[in-house]
Amino acid sequence: MSQVELENLREVWKVRVDNFKKSGQSMSGWCKENDLKVHQLRYWLEKYDLQQQANSVGSKWVSVEVKDKDVYKDRVISVRIDQAIIELKPGFDPELLRDVIVALNVKC
Repeated sequence: MSQVELENLREVWKVRVDNFKKSGQSMSGWCKENDLKVHQLRYWLEKYDLQQQANSVGSKWVSVEVKDKDVYKDRVISVRIDQAIIELKPGFDPELLRDVIVALNVKC
C-alpha cells in the first residue's frame, strides 16, 4: 500500500470513528448498520485513542542540527525510549516512527 493510500485509509477511518462515537450506538449495531466488521472498528478505535493519549501527554522532542549530511548518509541512528531502542536508517518512514513512538508512550 502506498503512502497516499495509507493516508486516505486513515482519513476514512478517522471519519468512521468520529461518526461511531457521535452515534451513541453499540459497536455491533453501528457496524451492522454501516456494513463493517466489529474487529475493524475496535482496531481503529484503539489506534486513535492511543494517538489522542500521546497528544494529550505531550511529547518531548529534541532539535538536532546536522551540518554535513553526507557524513551521516550511511549511518544508523539509535533512539532510546525507556527500554526500547529504535534504529533509524537512511530513508526511514517518519510516519512509521511517529506511530511507534505513540505506541511506546502508552503505559501498560
